[in-house]
Amino acid sequence: MHPDAGLPLPDLTIYLTVPPEIASSRAEYGTERYETMELQTKVRTEFQMVRDRVRSIHGDSTWKDIEAVGDIEEVAARIWGLVSVLKPGMGGKLWESSGGQI
Repeated sequence: MHPDAGLPLPDLTIYLTVPPEIASSRAEYGTERYETMELQTKVRTEFQMVRDRVRSIHGDSTWKDIEAVGDIEEVAARIWGLVSVLKPGMGGKLWESSGGQI
């Protein structure tokens, strides 16, 4: 089964990245059971595989990594720099029936 097959392709996927070393230095890091360096590194690797798969099918323009290091205003400026130029409704499907496999 591929429950995500046929879903509309987002105009843009924004993936906020923070190096695990920086994330682990932030206040309250580690208070939740999923906030371990090992698990966060594995999750980051999985998301990179999804990103690479999406880019291989749809090109680089549909997925952008934004470094989420800095204060809120800096990160927001990076995001607005990407979304302010979007043209809505670029169209397409995220995965075809067998494309959701990674």
